[in-house]
Amino acid sequence: MLSPIGVAVCVIFIFLLIFLYFHRNREIYKLASQFHGPLSLPIIGCLYLFLGNSESIYRRILKFYETFPSPFRVWLGPRLVITVFTPDEAKAILQSRKTIEKDESYRLFKPWLGEGLFTARADIWRVHRKLIQPTFNQRILNSFVEIFQKNSVILNEEFEKIVNGEEFTILNYLSNTLLSIILESSMGLKLDNKGSSRRKFMEAVEQIIKTVSTRGFKIWLQSDFIFKLTRLSKEFAENIKYVHSITENIIETKRKTITTVKEAETSDEFIKMRKPFLDLLMTLSQEGKTFTNIELRDEVTTLLVAGYDTTALSLSFVILMLASHPQIQDKAYQEIYDIYGTTDPDEVPVTCKDLPKLVYLDRVIKETMRLFPVSAIIVRTSEENFELGKYIIPKGSAIVIGISRIHRDEKFWPEPLKFDPDRFLPEQIAKRHQYSYLPFSGGLRNCIGEMYAMMMMKTIISVILRKYILKKDNIQRMEDIRLKFDIFLQPVEPIKIRLENRIVK
Repeated sequence: MLSPIGVAVCVIFIFLLIFLYFHRNREIYKLASQFHGPLSLPIIGCLYLFLGNSESIYRRILKFYETFPSPFRVWLGPRLVITVFTPDEAKAILQSRKTIEKDESYRLFKPWLGEGLFTARADIWRVHRKLIQPTFNQRILNSFVEIFQKNSVILNEEFEKIVNGEEFTILNYLSNTLLSIILESSMGLKLDNKGSSRRKFMEAVEQIIKTVSTRGFKIWLQSDFIFKLTRLSKEFAENIKYVHSITENIIETKRKTITTVKEAETSDEFIKMRKPFLDLLMTLSQEGKTFTNIELRDEVTTLLVAGYDTTALSLSFVILMLASHPQIQDKAYQEIYDIYGTTDPDEVPVTCKDLPKLVYLDRVIKETMRLFPVSAIIVRTSEENFELGKYIIPKGSAIVIGISRIHRDEKFWPEPLKFDPDRFLPEQIAKRHQYSYLPFSGGLRNCIGEMYAMMMMKTIISVILRKYILKKDNIQRMEDIRLKFDIFLQPVEPIKIRLENRIVK
């Protein structure tokens, strides 16, 4: 045990460190004093407000939005976080090159996603984005609709086993279908869609996301040294190792079948092959241009997760909204009926020419993503002092854009909890601020796969509605749908629906 003198020396040393820290960062504290925010305690800041589960933390964040004006500040230990939730502020941040870097909190994803587009440093992101962008052009996406359609029909066949039965959890069905679509379209591979390895892959991804979320809100676990002392770290490493092994197996399988594409043939050949993403990355990797094997793995892993996990969550919310609003579902079906009549989707498939005609379904999906943006926040960092209106955000601060709050702002969305797809009629869109709707982010680092995701969701929903009616036994009010924030916005209770065969009179 320490002597009284030893204790005194330790206390003095600790206070000296605190003094030196505050002295060195006094300019940050001076600028931070401009902002309102919750009570910040010495050393720990506002960490005491982020105790509890992911549902209670999300509720507390929503309470901050109601209590403090935008922008407001939150201290997470010594880390200053500035949160904004107005479209003007979001636009200024998302369009500025001073705030193009992702916040340092994204490093928690790095063991998993490395320098993929989602987590990459700005200098790497610029190069990779420019190279990958052509693989998402409209002609190539149109060629994928056949794959979207085929896998949607397979999903319907799975539903035949449970139609006219009790409510069931929809997410697993959607995740499996979307993973198949991603593998076949972007990766050019068709793998077993019922294997144990696939289930294990999805479970591993789920556990990785939960671990990153836990580290994000428990600041002591953000220290790699402390985290590595925990059992959670071992499980995290094992899950990442497994996910990487699957990704590497995908790449190796593709490598055995890939046809080298000459530059002069790139556009036409990619369209014919219908698998541009992985082909392009592997071709560049083989030619020694830009993509190393590790970077190739990172980009493939990122696309897999963004393509199936976040889209499956969005799609499950769309299905919940359709099941909860029968009149809207009827209207969406009528639009589909006007195109296909009573024909079966496996006999008369959805085509790329049909999707632009599904304008009401498009609005249903967009209204769902307004109310339930899977990416509820975006976090950037200020690389230098950043002027935002009358405020100056200190260099090195984290900047959080509260998308879920912007999407429910009464100034832009009257009766924000009302589900109304007609908010996305062209004349209504023209009246609103461009940055009042950000389900795919915006500005310089917007989501590269927006059109890809929208086309997948429209195809899947249209195929399901042609054959089935979506039902919900106990329809909840919008304000009663409980949500949590585990990196992505998710329902607390799994979304359950039941199906009835559609009988056309």
